[in-house]
Amino acid sequence: MLLLYLFLNMKNLGNKTKKERKKKVKTIKSDRKKEKKNFINWLKEHRAIIIISVIIIMILVTSGTKVFLYLNFIVGNDIIIHLDADKEDLNLVRGGEESVNFKASVITNPFCAAECESSFEDISNNKTIDYDSFKLTPGMPITKEYKIRMDDFGEGQKLYRFRLECIGSASFLCHTKGESTSRSILVTVEYNLTEDEKILKDDLKNKLINLKERLSDLATNANEVDLVINELDKGVSIDETKKEFDNAEKEISKLIENLNVLKKIWGNQDYYELNKKFKDIDIESIKTADLIIKIDKNISDSIFLYNNLANELNETRERLKEIMKFLVLDENLSLEINDNIKVFNSVINSFKLRNEISKKRIEVYSINYSVDKLHESIKSYERGETLKRSIEVDINYDILCRLNQTCVKRPSISERANQTEFELKNACDEIEQLKVIYLNISKNNYANRSTDAIKKDIAENYLNELPEDGYNNEIIKEILLAYATNSTEGIYDINSTEEIVEQIIKDQPESCQKPNITYYDLNNESIELIKEEETMPVKIGIEFDEPFPKCCVFGKCSVCCLSEECVNDPSKFPVVFVHGHSVNKNTAADYSLDVFNKLQKELEKDGYLNAGSISLYTPVDTSPGVWGLSQAPVSIKASYYFDVFKEPENYVVVQTKSENIDTYALRLREIIQTIKYRTGKPRVVIIAHSMGGLVSRRYLQIFGEDDVEKLIMIGTPNKGIEGGIASFCPIVGSELACRDMKKDSLFINKLNSGKLPEIPIYNIIGNGCPIDGEPADGTVQVKNVLLEGENVNNIFVNGTCNGLEKLHSKMLDTNEYPEVYDIIIRALTIKQS
Repeated sequence: MLLLYLFLNMKNLGNKTKKERKKKVKTIKSDRKKEKKNFINWLKEHRAIIIISVIIIMILVTSGTKVFLYLNFIVGNDIIIHLDADKEDLNLVRGGEESVNFKASVITNPFCAAECESSFEDISNNKTIDYDSFKLTPGMPITKEYKIRMDDFGEGQKLYRFRLECIGSASFLCHTKGESTSRSILVTVEYNLTEDEKILKDDLKNKLINLKERLSDLATNANEVDLVINELDKGVSIDETKKEFDNAEKEISKLIENLNVLKKIWGNQDYYELNKKFKDIDIESIKTADLIIKIDKNISDSIFLYNNLANELNETRERLKEIMKFLVLDENLSLEINDNIKVFNSVINSFKLRNEISKKRIEVYSINYSVDKLHESIKSYERGETLKRSIEVDINYDILCRLNQTCVKRPSISERANQTEFELKNACDEIEQLKVIYLNISKNNYANRSTDAIKKDIAENYLNELPEDGYNNEIIKEILLAYATNSTEGIYDINSTEEIVEQIIKDQPESCQKPNITYYDLNNESIELIKEEETMPVKIGIEFDEPFPKCCVFGKCSVCCLSEECVNDPSKFPVVFVHGHSVNKNTAADYSLDVFNKLQKELEKDGYLNAGSISLYTPVDTSPGVWGLSQAPVSIKASYYFDVFKEPENYVVVQTKSENIDTYALRLREIIQTIKYRTGKPRVVIIAHSMGGLVSRRYLQIFGEDDVEKLIMIGTPNKGIEGGIASFCPIVGSELACRDMKKDSLFINKLNSGKLPEIPIYNIIGNGCPIDGEPADGTVQVKNVLLEGENVNNIFVNGTCNGLEKLHSKMLDTNEYPEVYDIIIRALTIKQS
């Protein structure tokens, strides 16, 4: 019951509450309507005041925004370009292709827009691949993709660069200098041989070396042939052979020229084209070699024949000399000798004339044959005549012996039959000796015919004693038979000595009488033989050395800078731009890099490749030395306003602009090490502006000068800053850096108390904008820029200041102060002694 009572009581209470709530809502609505009506009435009554107030507020807000934005611009917040690439170093083979993506964005006043131009350049061939213009607004980045295809042969490097240049569009709420700012990224592409090309290259190298050796042998052989052709041509008409040889020599020269062509293709590393050309030249070399071999054989045959003919003539002369020594009693035979001498002399004269080898051969063979026949005739004549006279003497001595007058030992008839040596002169001398004997026998002139019988008897005895196979039998028989036939028949009385002696004296052999003929003078001029001498081997000065990688920049190609000489060449050391103190510590650090844009652009005109910028956050993940392979030195903008720390998967970049100069010097060291790694060079050249010079000097003081070739400073406060600048500096800039730069600070004292580095220092000093009545560049007094030292060259630049634009910064403007750039380029090109 109690529960039921409670339930009914609560229900009544709820109904009562609802009624009260409805009544309250109605009251509130009524009140709101009254308030709204009252507010509208108030607005109507104060409309003019409200409108004026809103306008005033809008003007104040807009003006404030404009002032704020302008102040922001004054302290350095103009357009900042951010440019990134997903790849900066590629490795390709011929026919390979890879895409590179560039992401570009700008940071600027949100009311500003940037008018931008982008270009993708093939720096190696000095041409623009793509150009575009567009508008960039903050928070709206764009991406550009480019495919890089490698069609070059061999090994080497190609350079590409993406460049973005933007300029702000000025408007009511957009303040900008109206000057362009730019960023660029250098993309290096190393290309290598395919596996097939490597195999082909090795095969071709062996073939080319072999071809060179064959051509060397061919040229050597041709020189040897040329020598003997010149000698042979003096006496033998070989016009057709000479013409053929001249053509062969031209072919050899052409082949050597073509070998140079092959070397050029080898250097260009186009091995497929090289293989094709090699085959053509190889075929031509074989044809030319065959031609030279044919000519060489023909010439050798002609020389062999010529020398044989010359030898035969020389031998014929000797035979004629021998013939002329013979004692010839026959007049006709003497005339024949003279005729042969005359013909021989004529042949000698003809042989020395330039004529056909066939003519020489006919004449030589003819005189040889004639002299040979004559020689045989003379020998036969001497043999017969000698035997005839010797036997006649033998018979006379036998007669004398029978008569007991004189017995002389004489050769037997058997010995005469086998006699092989014959000298008519000896036989004639024996006759003269016999005549002496007869002269000594004093008898009367009585004579009878009995001596013929004695001679016949002796001759018959000789015939009987003649051996059957005697060498001279035929001749001896003929001689003896003459005695036997011509002698008178009868009997002689051996006791009638006196009569017989008288008769044999009367019939004694006649003396040898030479005919009255004088021989012609024999031509004794010897004919020189042609010698086929070896010449020095022909060395072809064409070497197929290992091709060096080819690097092209600004449209010019050369061997990549890999040699020790090139790597250590000071003219190829990289130039590092080190910026100064940022006026506004809150501006992006990237803005500090823009001050060198114009200098960097001018340097590229003088051959320094613009490699963009580098900082600690630049990852060292590229191949070492890729920036230093081309023959052009690079220029790089560096920022010490970045630090980096590593997370497990990547690096995190942190902008830190509130550190002291010692910290910046440490970062500069890391930057220089990175540049040395990426260029492969042992040293760098520093171009530093303002505080950047202090950072660089401190780096040199701490780490030494081994990595720096020279230092160029522009407007550096070497003795610190003072006055209003020193007071204003920490308000907008980095407090620690400003403290370090202050004149007489601990940092400045430490920096200047130490020894200056022993490298050339070029100190550019601006003058023309006095501070407190003292010469200055509008920011730093001249006295505080001056630096004393043996290696220091202080150079003054006069200028002016215009409002907020100080000479201190304007010196970096090559349009305003070209003399500053001239000083820099001269300093870069001066060689250290």
